[in-house]
Amino acid sequence: MKKKKKTVLTIACMLSVALLLTASYTAWNLADPAFTCARCHEIKDSHTSWQSSAHAAIACTDCHGTALSEGFYSLSEKTRMLLTHLTTDKRNDDLRLNEQQVLALAGRCAECHRAEQAGWLAGGHGTTYQDIFLDETHNRSEKPYADCLRCHGMFYEASISELMSLEGEASAFALRDTKQASQPVIPCLSCHQMHSPQDDTLKTAFYVRAEKDYLPSGQLSKIEMYDKGRPVQTADDANTRLCLQCHSPNAWHQAGSSDDRTPTGVHEGLACTACHAPHSNDASASCSQCHPALSNCGLDVKTMDTSYRNPESPNNIHHISCTSCHEQKQARDRRLSRQPVSLN
Repeated sequence: MKKKKKTVLTIACMLSVALLLTASYTAWNLADPAFTCARCHEIKDSHTSWQSSAHAAIACTDCHGTALSEGFYSLSEKTRMLLTHLTTDKRNDDLRLNEQQVLALAGRCAECHRAEQAGWLAGGHGTTYQDIFLDETHNRSEKPYADCLRCHGMFYEASISELMSLEGEASAFALRDTKQASQPVIPCLSCHQMHSPQDDTLKTAFYVRAEKDYLPSGQLSKIEMYDKGRPVQTADDANTRLCLQCHSPNAWHQAGSSDDRTPTGVHEGLACTACHAPHSNDASASCSQCHPALSNCGLDVKTMDTSYRNPESPNNIHHISCTSCHEQKQARDRRLSRQPVSLN
């Protein structure tokens, strides 16, 4: 009888301890972070910026998870962080998410931003390491090098030589770090700083890989652009400046060089988002946003021989001008204007 009572008492004690731990853990996660996580000096700055951000009404755990949200991985990670905090002699306020944490956070972004996530997956920015770094056609023209990671793999913590084997011909290039193959190279946090202020000019930001920090788009410098020596008018909105950080020109700032897409010709001065949807980059509805059904030429602009209708067209929509289509007519008119006028 005594043995049975002892067993019951032991079970009751264990259940009480488990209940107390569960209640304490739940209370910790639901409490005001100012009295929990933000009491640590490493978290204080992030908490302060979060309070004035667009996500201020969202709990920290909704985005960052808890010690148990990802099973053993998150538990071991939080334990490691706690041990580092308690045992290190050096104060470290410069906390940064690693790539695995960034991707986990991006997955939680999708729980609220479903339309944006769908657009991102459907567009060019949803591409993977394998798509970018094993593109044989591109690799034949330009061998991958360290600065590729400035835009494609901003949060990757190793070097290009650790990511890839670059010996031999382009067809022989391979990923050494094979776990990266299906990972996205441009996750949400490449252009979005989660704790950024609610100011419209600061809603996007460029993650500077070398500094492991963000530069708000509104604070990025405007890039001067030229078309064969002629200064080009460029849009001065924050997001166009952001796009130009990766879609950048050559050293001479020549419009259309390297990965640049700065419009010249009839579209000169337009912002990137005037035509492209921010997350999907889709421009299929761009013409009808500005053009009437028929252009000044009496033609539907969507049917003209440009790269809008056909990617193989010689008339790139970013650089098309009137002379792209009318050059032959203008040359004929110039020839006629030089002929002597008959008096008969």
